[in-house]
Amino acid sequence: MTVKAVQNDGQRNGTFSSVLKATVTGGVTGYIAKQVIPLTTEELKDIPYRAIINASRKDTNKNMVAKLKGLEERTPAHDTFIKMIDEKNFKNAEKLAVSLANSGEENAAAIAEEFRGIIKNVNEQSKAVAKNITGSFHKMIKCKRPTAAFVVPGAIAGFVAGAIYNAFKNTNIE
Repeated sequence: MTVKAVQNDGQRNGTFSSVLKATVTGGVTGYIAKQVIPLTTEELKDIPYRAIINASRKDTNKNMVAKLKGLEERTPAHDTFIKMIDEKNFKNAEKLAVSLANSGEENAAAIAEEFRGIIKNVNEQSKAVAKNITGSFHKMIKCKRPTAAFVVPGAIAGFVAGAIYNAFKNTNIE
């Protein structure tokens, strides 16, 4: 049996460096897990969903009213929407659309459809704004999570994995 320790010394990797690499990799994986793991039900309780939805609806309604008031020629559908927002009569939008359709004007059905289109557009915009705000809340809550609670277990798991790997590594010493 011959031992070639001197000849193979340049080819062997140190145990410390591979364990250190595994530990760092585990720590980085833990930090990534902090951002990737979904929010828990406890964390979701901190998000004021109702307030977000209400604020986004108010903003989109104000923006649409400002946009419609800026038009040179407004249709009865535009005027009805502006009146509805000014009177804060949001729950009766469908009744207003029906009353527009039943009005005696020559394009009553088209005016009612235009009004419904405005309502649909505003609702889609408010959902998009609410989704953006909610996404920002999710990111904020994930950033508030304690980093050590994710990095330390990841680093420990990496250390253990690196140590086990080195314990069972074949060194091929003859």
